[in-house]
Amino acid sequence: TLMRRCWAEEPSERPDFGYVKILLRKFNKDIERSSNILDNLLSRMEQYANNLEGLVEERTQAYLEEKRKAEALLYQILPHPVAEQLKRGEMVAAEAFDSVTIYFSDIVGFTA
Repeated sequence: TLMRRCWAEEPSERPDFGYVKILLRKFNKDIERSSNILDNLLSRMEQYANNLEGLVEERTQAYLEEKRKAEALLYQILPHPVAEQLKRGEMVAAEAFDSVTIYFSDIVGFTA
């Protein structure tokens, strides 16, 4: 491409300005034939907007999936009412019990 040739490390491999000018004029004529600058700009903006809409939709779906996984984990490790309060951003009041039992166990090979 023209840009790559202009960036050539060896100066003798780079095109002279006259050649670049001819190519740019030819390129501009091709653009003018197909549409004017405003049409080209609007077309590019539409493509950009469509691309952004797709990215937003993709990221939204990924976010919702991760949120669902986090909520499922929350419901597995906490009682349902406590998990609901945490989801709503509420403070969870500590509960007092007269008597409790705490059981610790180790399954051989499970934590190894």
